Amino acid sequence: EEVVPVINRVLRNVRFDVVAYTYDWHPHNHISFYENRYLREIDPESKVSADEAKLLDSLIFVGPPRVEQVLWPAHCVQDTRGAALHKDLILVDNAIHVFKGANPNVDSYSAFWDNMKLAKTTLDEQLKERNVTDVYVVGLATDICVSATAMHSLEHNYRTVLIEDACRGVDAKEIEVKRLELNRHGCIFVDSNVVPGMVDGIDRRPELTRNIFKENLNNIRLK
Repeated sequence: EEVVPVINRVLRNVRFDVVAYTYDWHPHNHISFYENRYLREIDPESKVSADEAKLLDSLIFVGPPRVEQVLWPAHCVQDTRGAALHKDLILVDNAIHVFKGANPNVDSYSAFWDNMKLAKTTLDEQLKERNVTDVYVVGLATDICVSATAMHSLEHNYRTVLIEDACRGVDAKEIEVKRLELNRHGCIFVDSNVVPGMVDGIDRRPELTRNIFKENLNNIRLK
């Protein structure tokens, strides 16, 4: 709830060409749910058993596919109120809506790919169809879905900006780890107050200019 007013203020003050909303959209038997830890065979190399596992522990499931999975409380179950966007969040017209995490056997933090990169969402395709070059990321949780989405945005050569006061995370140490990792790959971190100037081209960030140069250089090499 803390981030919704910040996100709404950004949506009111900034005229984005495209807005995308993402949904966790899990079936009731999803692999990430703590309650479902007995539904699948545990790999012998798993550090804990299903009996020993606690919330936020990781289990290794045999699969297919073989996967190490963090156990979360059941959340965002398809066609329930818990999977809906926050009731106070502003919804803009002609937005992109991305539903992720529908595969019961593979989790999906990023809005672009599932965690094993077995399946891609439509987000990249839709952004490219609309000639998007810059992606501003907000939401929950900074160290999980937000950071995964930002990293894949960078991999797809979008200039990527994370609006820090429009995000919240789970673990402070992991937030810092993800922040450093994203920064190394070219993501920049800003406060929501500077976003209007950035989108309007008044506040030109040299970090993003360097990312444009790297992208153009890669395109030249490909040719």
